[in-house]
Amino acid sequence: MPKDNGTGADHGSGRVAFMIDDAVKRGHHSGYPSLNPEDLVEGDLAFNLDFWSLYTEILEDWLGIEAKPVTKGVYEKVGFLK
Repeated sequence: MPKDNGTGADHGSGRVAFMIDDAVKRGHHSGYPSLNPEDLVEGDLAFNLDFWSLYTEILEDWLGIEAKPVTKGVYEKVGFLK
């Protein structure tokens, strides 16, 4: 992985999401990103989980509302809620 470009604009292609509540299953709920140079996306770690999957699970399994009108699509749930 190359170092940050120093301008504050090197945000990469993915982020971490922390879910904290008694209703959340403990643990890591996705794969670790590859550090292999050939797997990088424009020099950044490639994401392996679409954030819409998180939104879908929160909307449907926590808030009890249909996700599709909000997400404008159908996304696989992660399985992080109890």
